[in-house]
Order: sequence, then C-alpha cells, then structure tokens
Amino acid sequence: MNIILGGGLTALLARDILGDNWTIIPIGKSRFYSFNPPLADNYVVRDDIIDEYMQRHTAMPLMYRIGYSLGGQILFNTNMVLNQYLAKLYGDMIPPQAGAYWKDRIDYFGSGNCVVMYNELREKFKSEIAENNVKFGMPSGISDHTITTDKGKFNYSKIISTIPLPVLLKWMNITWPGLKSNDEYCYH
Repeated sequence: MNIILGGGLTALLARDILGDNWTIIPIGKSRFYSFNPPLADNYVVRDDIIDEYMQRHTAMPLMYRIGYSLGGQILFNTNMVLNQYLAKLYGDMIPPQAGAYWKDRIDYFGSGNCVVMYNELREKFKSEIAENNVKFGMPSGISDHTITTDKGKFNYSKIISTIPLPVLLKWMNITWPGLKSNDEYCYH
C-alpha cells in the first residue's frame, strides 16, 4: 500500500496526480485553507511543466504582485525594502547572493486560486478520506514499513508525508538534538 499522510492541498494534489494506487490517511484538515482569506499564499507559481494539470483545476495564469510592509506602508520597491529586512536579519553579514535572489521575487504569474482548487479536490476525495479515517484512524508511530494508529498496525510500501516535520519525526522516534527550528508564519 502506498500512503499519503496529510489532508491539505499538497496531500490532495499528490493523490490526484499519483492516482488510485495511493491512499490518503488524513491528519486533520488544512490549517491554511480553514480561514478566509487563507493563511497561505493563494496561488501556485506558473510553470510550463504544470500548466496542463493546473488548467484542469484553476483559471488561466494571472499576474500577482507582492508588496512588502515597511514603516506602515506597502511598498513594491524590492531592493529598498528587502535590503532593510536583510540588514535586520544579518546585520553587516548579508549573504552576497541575497540581492540576486530577491531581485525578481515581486512579480509572479500564478495559476488560479488555491482555495478553489483545494475545495474542488477536497470534494472529489471527500468520501475516500472519510472512509480512510474510519478504516485507519490517527497515526501515532511509523517504523519498518509499518504505520501504527489508534486502530491497529498497517504495512505500507511507499509513504509521502505532507504533515509538519516535528510531528513526523515524533512518530518515527527521531530526535535531532542539534536541530533548532521555529514555525514560520507569513502575512501578506
């Protein structure tokens, strides 16, 4: 059995793209699309490789322009705004590649609306997800090609995880003592 852990847009996209031989074991619902407006960016950056697939679920590509908040204003001058952010983050040690990386990060062609796509895919897989929730239950451990849940143990061949890394590591009994991390939240 091939397993997809999760219940958000990435899990639903994986299930839709990979096909019927993959099973979603839902882990709650997407926190990003539980709110209106969503907590996540509401577009997928357009690319020739995914255009055909995205056009099945969303509108034609749209231009998105991202503004950055600085001193109470939304500004679109990438260099001015990001240089001040980078100075706050790195002080005098700003990485030399930062300017080149951020130079073209303000305008995007995006594929449609992720909320629409999420709702469409959620509706498409709603009964399957409900059945899998009843059948498999909530995972609590992963080891040796076995998932332990509150309903028993299930073998798997392949697994894709779309759940937060700290949760996955906990279920796998992996501790990374040197790994420091914080959740990141972006508001636009």
